Amino acid sequence: MMGVGISIRGAYTKSTTQTISVVGLAFSGSAGSFLTDNFAPGQIITTTGFTAGGNNTTKTISTVTATTITVTDTTGLVNETGTGDELIAHQPINVSTGNGVNGTTGKPSIAGVTTTAANCMVFYAVAEATGVGPTPYPGLQRVLSDDTGTCGLGAGWMFKTTAGASGTFGFYGVVVDTIRTEFVVAVADGSGGTLIPPYHDTDTTMATIIDPLVGTVLPFGGSWTSTLSLATIGSKSTAGDAISALADSGVNPFHATSQISPAISATVLGGSQLNLVGATDLTGGILLCTFFFTAPRDYIDVGFVSSGGIQVVVADASNNYKSWMVGGQRSKTTSPDKRNFFAIQVDQATDTGYATSATPPTKTAITKFLFLEAPVIAIPLTCFNQMIKINKVVVAGGSTSFPLSFLDFLSVVNGYVLPFAIQQADGGALAYCPMQIGGSQAVMLDMQNFSVQFPRQASQSAGYLDFHVDDGVVGFIFDGRAGDIIKVRSALIQSVNKWKFEFLSTVSTSATWDFDGLTLIGAIPTLRNIGTSTTAGFQNMTFVDCDQIVQNSATLTGCTINGTLHATAALLSNNPAVIKNCTFTTTNDGDIGHSIQINTAGTYAFDGNIFTGGGPAAFGFHTQTDVDPSAETVTKSTHGYSDGDAIYYQDQGGSDTIGLTDGSLYYVNAVTADTLSFYDTKVNAIAGGSTGRANLSDGAAGQTHYIYSAKADVYNSTGSSTVTLNVTGTDIPTVRNSNGSTTNVIQSVTVALTVVDEATDPVEGVQIYFQKSATGKTWNYTSAAGNSAGDVDFVVSETLDSDLPQTGWVHVWNASTNTKQNYRYTSWTASTKTFALKTEVTGSATSTDGTDPDIKLISSSSNFLTTNFEEGDTIRNTTTGAWAVIDEIVDATHITTTPLSSGVWTSGNTYSMHRLAIAYTASTDLVDVPIFNGQTNASGDISTTYNYSAYGVDLPVTIRVRSNTGATKYIPYTTSGTIYSTGSSGTVVLTQDTVAT
Repeated sequence: MMGVGISIRGAYTKSTTQTISVVGLAFSGSAGSFLTDNFAPGQIITTTGFTAGGNNTTKTISTVTATTITVTDTTGLVNETGTGDELIAHQPINVSTGNGVNGTTGKPSIAGVTTTAANCMVFYAVAEATGVGPTPYPGLQRVLSDDTGTCGLGAGWMFKTTAGASGTFGFYGVVVDTIRTEFVVAVADGSGGTLIPPYHDTDTTMATIIDPLVGTVLPFGGSWTSTLSLATIGSKSTAGDAISALADSGVNPFHATSQISPAISATVLGGSQLNLVGATDLTGGILLCTFFFTAPRDYIDVGFVSSGGIQVVVADASNNYKSWMVGGQRSKTTSPDKRNFFAIQVDQATDTGYATSATPPTKTAITKFLFLEAPVIAIPLTCFNQMIKINKVVVAGGSTSFPLSFLDFLSVVNGYVLPFAIQQADGGALAYCPMQIGGSQAVMLDMQNFSVQFPRQASQSAGYLDFHVDDGVVGFIFDGRAGDIIKVRSALIQSVNKWKFEFLSTVSTSATWDFDGLTLIGAIPTLRNIGTSTTAGFQNMTFVDCDQIVQNSATLTGCTINGTLHATAALLSNNPAVIKNCTFTTTNDGDIGHSIQINTAGTYAFDGNIFTGGGPAAFGFHTQTDVDPSAETVTKSTHGYSDGDAIYYQDQGGSDTIGLTDGSLYYVNAVTADTLSFYDTKVNAIAGGSTGRANLSDGAAGQTHYIYSAKADVYNSTGSSTVTLNVTGTDIPTVRNSNGSTTNVIQSVTVALTVVDEATDPVEGVQIYFQKSATGKTWNYTSAAGNSAGDVDFVVSETLDSDLPQTGWVHVWNASTNTKQNYRYTSWTASTKTFALKTEVTGSATSTDGTDPDIKLISSSSNFLTTNFEEGDTIRNTTTGAWAVIDEIVDATHITTTPLSSGVWTSGNTYSMHRLAIAYTASTDLVDVPIFNGQTNASGDISTTYNYSAYGVDLPVTIRVRSNTGATKYIPYTTSGTIYSTGSSGTVVLTQDTVAT
């Protein structure tokens, strides 16, 4: 038993220097601890040394504390003070009342034992008088199953974590009815829980035996026959052959194997038929069986793959059948001198079989198996043995002091009937079944420096015949619960075909997890949240050519995702904020595929991720001015595409028809560095010309539509929702949006300025204005129709720049009056091109200034210092409809403004701020949105953040500095600067204005 530690505890006795009393009909110790001495509920104890005869008894423990043991039955107990010679003992071994019972009929079925302690190893054994090598069913880990020819002994064990009945387990042998004697012994844990062996979680059925295939006899019933029920298999006819036995050649070396020896024929499949005792359900698991050749020379006689090879056929009562080729001469998976394993998923979705009847068999009611082959040179002797249906292996056991190793893990996988993971060399195995770590039983496991491979899916044309199983059926499953330890580190798990790496929904963040250095190749990873700390989650893993990684809120840190088998994206994310410092490399097929698909709207931090092999940035284009129907092109300056690149076209809810289908995939031809045409196939796009080219037309309305790279780094598939990625320390991902969705990629850099006077003292309250100058334009947008006085928002006609501040200023130039109004906004929406203004502030003038009523507002109804007023705000006289711009906030009740557009501020006039002051004319009135517009603090500093990632290039800016607050006046100052990927900073020295008063 690999990795199994057994410690048998002798009877425990309290020290005679201590005193044990009976108090309140419970046993009480004066010193020491019953807990550390391994007393536990359910144990049977014997007490001696008491004066009262009723206290010297045998009882079952109910509860245990450090100083008190209560029992389930207090009959006969009386209170007594101990004198120091009292003893309490319990037995380390429980035995079955059926031990030594003889049986003569049927297969042995042993009722088990009731254990009185936790963590017991329960040994089942049967001795028989015929010599059949009795073997335990799956569920008991085999210790031995031997015979001498005239008698045999079989033994197996299971692990019982709690006190109670261990359950019934059976044995089988070559014959059913034989004289035998049965035994069950439970051995209690003597290690205090530090030595827990590796074992299969018995709450899950590991496997069932279909038939052991032990020669000509049938311990499970049924019958062998050479009269085959099927006259043909596919295009080949069949011929019967009597089954024979080869002694002492099975997986259990004391068992025979079932041998076929069909006649020579390249056109006829010959062999034997096994009729089962009843209809058998073969769905929901994997058939696993073995075959070998009596001598290596027999391999030469076996049929080639082209002639039918070696086949296993299942059929129902109506003789509907399905066959699979499991071996053949010159196949890549058939060995002439070793035991060959093969696996068949009878209910597979991907058909890798050889032939199927017109009506497929009822897979839940199979009644017969045929074992056939087509010899081509001589008569081969091929032996079959041990056919089982495996569900999955669930590994449990280990302790914090002695966690399970990889070899311990294999001892569980391979300790039951068949080796389900055949060890290839030190630290490596080829696994034919699903393997689960954790579940209803505790597991403490630390596997390092190993490799596991799953077989390649069967393909007759490729010569692989041993694994007829769908993608994603075998693999690793994790179900670590609170307190479990699961560490799978510095290892390689791989397959040419897809296999599952799955975390069940019952996993716990209170387990200890570690996958550092684990590499997965070809996996279907379904992850879960197993912890979010810096030492939890999935760290420093490598995913190579895996199917889509389903995140399920799992934390991925420092992982490498190299390639993908998924058509859409390498990783499906519902929380990109916990994907950190990961590297995504060539996560597409060269044309199509994304690194991350985000399916949940929200605002997320996006830290340290690196992307290579993705496509160019998305761009919008105007359906009239940027579409050239005569050339069949769309214009975008420095679009970044090459001939044959794949793109998706989206109208994002627009109504214009331009000759492209919304949401469709096209391939582009880069006519020039600034123009693209669109084709139906990559070949046509590379060739250029008119074949397959989309015929473009101008849009009737003139709208903004979009082109997205089919291999953009991030795909927002939320649909009509917004994803915001706040990027730090990472590449700027390119983005593809699904129809109606919006993605804001924000790489925030700090833009700062310090203002001092000529004596280098800081100047407070200086108005700072940063404006783009990259395109040389002063105005960014034009007013849309419908902007009216009193409106709560402002709408523009053009597509909003993605680097706009989330909050800021809108400056509007009214062409008809040649005046400018300023408004502060709290948010903007790209899809509606709308700026939402701040909450309205209202009040009324409480007196009229006697000197300058056109520029001075006096009001005690609002506190100008605290009620969201700021120099530069536009204020409207709602009594007269006139407006002005706040010039200076003098004090809580007094502000000065530019001259009202008409009239003066009069006592009783009402006013409004943060609402449009006038109506605007569409396409005529111009709009500017500065990068920021604010005032310096007491230290002369001002700073904001800028979304550098919107364009990913350095941005020239114009900086205007003006101070009109306080007693000292300064000359306005204008300069230029640049915002880099690291931000921008600088110092401005203001000169005092000695003329201003």
